[in-house]
Amino acid sequence: MRNNIFLLIIMCSFFSCNQGSLSDKLSGSYTYHEGLNGYRDILKNKNIESITNDRNFEYLKENIYSEVIDYCYNEDFILVKQKPNKKYHIKALLFELEDIYSSSRSKFLADSLINNDVYYKQIFDNEINYWIIDNKNEILLGPFQKKKYLHKRNDLKIPQELELKQE
Repeated sequence: MRNNIFLLIIMCSFFSCNQGSLSDKLSGSYTYHEGLNGYRDILKNKNIESITNDRNFEYLKENIYSEVIDYCYNEDFILVKQKPNKKYHIKALLFELEDIYSSSRSKFLADSLINNDVYYKQIFDNEINYWIIDNKNEILLGPFQKKKYLHKRNDLKIPQELELKQE
């Protein structure tokens, strides 16, 4: 009886840890995350040293924040279709920046990046963005509009069987 109760307690604590969230290890150093709040991101696994040594915030540009509406992958590539959500981008940047800076400084930096950085402006110029993660070269390519994405896909010789829905 004691063993059954102990087993039940272990099972309950195991299943309650990530209740409502989903995580899927992709190829390379990327993971798909779907949180309780409904946001869906593809995030690069990082160590704290790479974050604290990057004063230009380039490490923030290694993630694809919500809303990831489709993705597929093999060992060499991850293909992503995104409908950008500005409100969540700010929240995601805040979350990342608060590991290093105070809350008020993080808010200032997140707002400044979203409103002034060419990279983030480019993300919000399109209703839909396409991304290619090249695992061999450890590089995130995009955001692309569909036509440029298809061209880049051909340039990289990505196999036809690796395909997003409604590509």
